[in-house]
Amino acid sequence: MENCIKVSFTGDIMAEKNWMDRNPENTDFSKTFKPVYNLFDGSDLVIGNLETVLAGRNEGYTDHIYSFNSPDSLVEELKKMGIDIVSLANNHILDRGSHGLERTIKILNENGIKTTGAFLKEEREQALIVEVGGVKLALIAYTQSTNYKFNQYMLSYHEKEQLNLLDRQDRGYVNPNKKGMGFKIKRKILSWIGIENHFKLKEMMGRPHNTVVLDSLAPEGIDKEILDQIKSDIAYAKKNADMVIFAPHMGGQFNSQPGSFAEFYMNFLAGQGVDMVVGNHPHIVQKYEKIKDSFAFYSLGNFSMDPSSIFVVADDKPEYGLVVHAYIDRDKKSLTKLSYSLVKMIYESNTFKVVDINYLKATMDQDSLLEDLNFINEKVTGKRDIGEILDEYVIYEE
Repeated sequence: MENCIKVSFTGDIMAEKNWMDRNPENTDFSKTFKPVYNLFDGSDLVIGNLETVLAGRNEGYTDHIYSFNSPDSLVEELKKMGIDIVSLANNHILDRGSHGLERTIKILNENGIKTTGAFLKEEREQALIVEVGGVKLALIAYTQSTNYKFNQYMLSYHEKEQLNLLDRQDRGYVNPNKKGMGFKIKRKILSWIGIENHFKLKEMMGRPHNTVVLDSLAPEGIDKEILDQIKSDIAYAKKNADMVIFAPHMGGQFNSQPGSFAEFYMNFLAGQGVDMVVGNHPHIVQKYEKIKDSFAFYSLGNFSMDPSSIFVVADDKPEYGLVVHAYIDRDKKSLTKLSYSLVKMIYESNTFKVVDINYLKATMDQDSLLEDLNFINEKVTGKRDIGEILDEYVIYEE
């Protein structure tokens, strides 16, 4: 569009052990991402959600379906795709503790990729302000959780300013000391065999090996201190930028409908005057809606998650993800159009790939592709009205 800048957003960028080399440092990430190197050629700014840390070899690379640490070479692929900024406020940022968080920021920044949502000590910023084509954009990122029950890493008092949290870090953690002997025995057995083998055993037995996770707001609500910090961050962003974009990492994994936690925050953020909310974490595409003057995406789904993982609940096509495009008028400093493109995660010749719609047009049965497109569009807009295969689908235009 003339006189507009184009800002693009990705879903969850992950690097799982299933598709990395046995020696992760030998992984050729280009085999995965090369098909989408040109996906963002028309974008002026690209913002991703990076769901792994870059903690270095000594911290141990990814060896668990719920705990990630990737080689630094992954950053080269982010650069080749044209990703400018990544949110680090997500449930995996503490998978290797505060050291992993800090090294991730340093490696990304050294390679020219800006970060927000997680910070070095004493360097917290209320919003990341960037200017693109004469438009000042403020990006704020927060996460609902930090995988505390898996990594057991609780931020100290002095580390709390290093990560933006939507809720208390220990919320939802089950204390085994408060459960019966059967619960303790189950946890002990699980620690011996590992959660991935536990899932595989259940699958072999014909039992559900993973389930949809609901995101419910606690009866006591969100701590006032957390809400006050978010309000302050948004006020700062509105004062210093033309548009405010909020990136929450929240919601229930594989939950087709947002829960009360996500619904609360979407309405809260709209009430604070946020222009656009771009959510991630559920690992499937969820709905888009306009709340007051705020354009809200609950979940863009995945950008690079293995659809064959034992972790996946496949009902809502997690192999597809949205790339959302916001067109912002340079003069009005406001959003004039919203669209999305589709990516799909596939295996081809035993190689995990992320591919775009043009790749799919050339390799998939057209009727099957249209059926999938309508399935995803119904998730986003509530409508099954796609009659042709396009690079972008417009969902709002002035």
